[in-house]
Amino acid sequence: MIKQKKISLNWSIDSEEATGSDHEVIVWETQGGTPSSRDSSREVTGWDISGWNGTGKGEEEQKAAPEKKVAAQQCFLRAGNGIAVLDDTSSAEQVEEAAVALREAIVGTLNNHARAKRYCSSSKP
Repeated sequence: MIKQKKISLNWSIDSEEATGSDHEVIVWETQGGTPSSRDSSREVTGWDISGWNGTGKGEEEQKAAPEKKVAAQQCFLRAGNGIAVLDDTSSAEQVEEAAVALREAIVGTLNNHARAKRYCSSSKP
């Protein structure tokens, strides 16, 4: 018998964190897993998906942008295929499991199809 760890997922919006844009930082916290490093120069703090729309890019990148976007969409759909459909009768555990699966689908898609951003104290906005 394989013993599974229960992982809970919490999130909040950190309005104190400066992003250099009109975006807000969403802080994810999982309990039950291994702690992550707090060195911001090594942590992924976002993803650059500008390659999916091709604006402000060279001609080749503009032509490749729709294909990149479709590839990312297909990757997300494949990853999210097993996520349960929720309704008013869904239990808190089912909602939690769906949230974790959705997060994994989003992060997996971004890791495979977008450039990771890393910020540190010397990063420029």
